[in-house]
Amino acid sequence: MTEQTIKMWETWADPREMFVWALFHHKPEERERFFTLIEADGDEQAGLILDWMDKLHLSKTPWFLEQAVNVASKSLQTPPLQWSLPPPPFECSGWDRKNESRRVYEEGVKAALTAYCDAIEARAKERGDVPPEEKRNPQHFVWAVKYFIDGMKTEQIAAQEGVSQQSADAGVRSVAHLIGLEMRKRG
Repeated sequence: MTEQTIKMWETWADPREMFVWALFHHKPEERERFFTLIEADGDEQAGLILDWMDKLHLSKTPWFLEQAVNVASKSLQTPPLQWSLPPPPFECSGWDRKNESRRVYEEGVKAALTAYCDAIEARAKERGDVPPEEKRNPQHFVWAVKYFIDGMKTEQIAAQEGVSQQSADAGVRSVAHLIGLEMRKRG
């Protein structure tokens, strides 16, 4: 990966954006097709985009189009679209040591922080955001594109990438879990 690619990768916390990035990186022709579709005439645009998503086997993936727009705007160096409200302000008064014990003040701060975090999580859940994971390997997202979009088996991905079948399977499964896609049935 190039240094610019790694910098872009590090700016994305949402694994769904990472999946779209991997799709556009692995299949640049799909990226170009998407740019063509978003510039299409308004009357035809919706149908063309739905046909494209169906071709990619993603027509039943409600978050895909929003994330594709976000990735496209980032790759064009344009400001990202705002899809939700900013987080609520965190409010907590300073400690008045003369009128309040430290224990009581700390309990109030903890309660305020919990309420603040709960409000942010509720907004994120409404949007369908996925909590960040500790470890995200960019290559696993490319493997997921090969699996979900190209229709490759994890055995084929493993052979192509020079990794064990277990590693390829685990990488694809971890991405599938993060972005809410179901693995194909074996057989």
